[in-house]
Amino acid sequence: MIGNVIGVPGSLLERIERDGAAADIGPDPEPIAAAPEELIALLRRAATALPDESASLAAWDEAGTCHTPELLDAARSALTRFTFLSFLKAVPRRKLRNAARLALRTTRHAGSLRLAAAFVGELGDRPDVPALEAIARHPAMTLHGATALANLIDWHGRLALLRLLASTDGDQRVLVIDRLLPHAKQAAVRLALVRDAVPGLSEAHAAEVAADIAGICRCGELADDPDVTADVRAGARAVIAAATRSASRS
Repeated sequence: MIGNVIGVPGSLLERIERDGAAADIGPDPEPIAAAPEELIALLRRAATALPDESASLAAWDEAGTCHTPELLDAARSALTRFTFLSFLKAVPRRKLRNAARLALRTTRHAGSLRLAAAFVGELGDRPDVPALEAIARHPAMTLHGATALANLIDWHGRLALLRLLASTDGDQRVLVIDRLLPHAKQAAVRLALVRDAVPGLSEAHAAEVAADIAGICRCGELADDPDVTADVRAGARAVIAAATRSASRS
């Protein structure tokens, strides 16, 4: 059984876990043009090839050369979303999850790792959080790692995003904030966004996120609320100031 996602020698995941943001992820060529049906067929082949791990990884690595964001969304929808009578040609979610986990821990190719992260985020659970968090810490992988953590059903995915919020900057933090905003109904997420999102960001990066944080987290109410702590009030005011500066330049 493919369980906890642990890197193996020579894998891209192992390099990222060892070297963090400095990891050399190798060349990142332009994706080969493909129809959605081709990508879906390759992923089906990767899932149904198990328990032959070599055949599964080979199919996944081929899929990793031909996916774009649009193709990835189409494949995720086709393979993981239930539709009427979809069971007639569906790949069992368990097999697809296991193929994605296998690719996540063994592939040496950036495109395959991004693709695997997307499906692990859709189908995985708590044991997958450490690997996805490690992937999200690499600047070239933050989009896919943070998105996977946001989609993960287990709440530890959100905890990982909160850790990333506190340890990233610039474009990386903007991506993390964007993935946290849909979860702002959760008190811990809302608190972190108000208090920790804007401090340390450049004006340009703060302008990208401040208005959304201010509106979704009701910073106008928090800025002068005597019932919240001083750091929350200060954070709310910083968010409002950044949003105001951004609006004045629009």
